[in-house]
Amino acid sequence: MAIAVQTQNDPNQGDIDLNIIDSTVTATTNGTSTNAFWTANGGIKINNSDVTVNAELSSYPLLWAATSIEVTGNSDVMATGGTSNILYTAGEIKIDGSSVTANGASSPNPAIYATSIEIKGGSDVTATGGDGNAIYADYGGIIIDNSTVKASAVGEYASFAIYTYEG
Repeated sequence: MAIAVQTQNDPNQGDIDLNIIDSTVTATTNGTSTNAFWTANGGIKINNSDVTVNAELSSYPLLWAATSIEVTGNSDVMATGGTSNILYTAGEIKIDGSSVTANGASSPNPAIYATSIEIKGGSDVTATGGDGNAIYADYGGIIIDNSTVKASAVGEYASFAIYTYEG
């Protein structure tokens, strides 16, 4: 794992977020069963930063957050993964005024997966899924507002490029 954030057993500590602010981060992992970024109880927040993530051999999601993933403030995120999701959270993904490229072309899972997804503020999002979906929202729906989204499902058994289950 390249970066992991886990809370201790202190009940007063609560959720802890991984915050990348005004920075350039490059994370590479060659493990087959590892995340590049992982937060046990919090979210991942990227603001005004350039982040490049590569985990082409991994069967785990690249950016895995328990609560949310936020990419804001003219950030540029480029992530290429193996056979799992590129961005994954059981909560929400918000992309505002930023560029995100999620390349999961060899994955049977959605490149971008969350309960709800909001892309706004002139964002530019490219998501490539293999045999699954490129972008998938489970229950909360998908909002695309004043942004450019390019979604492709490229595998032989590919499904919908953009899909919401009950949103």
